[in-house]
Amino acid sequence: MWQSLYADLKDSSFVVVAVAMDVSEAARPWIEAAKPDYPCLIDHNHHVADLYDMVNVPQAVWIDEEGRIVRPAENAGS
Repeated sequence: MWQSLYADLKDSSFVVVAVAMDVSEAARPWIEAAKPDYPCLIDHNHHVADLYDMVNVPQAVWIDEEGRIVRPAENAGS
């Protein structure tokens, strides 16, 4: 789903960034298997999660070009 969304909208300055809140050893195989074209981060210290108030996974946060949250964290399927 995220790959398709990214492919459809990447030319419109829309970027999907996946953030795994896990250790590298656990997250990397999943990322490699998915082979996404969009950036993937491994946030084992939860810095990104804390910055954008993410407490559960999967969640989505909409962030504008200035780094401001324009839609708060919500279930990623929303």
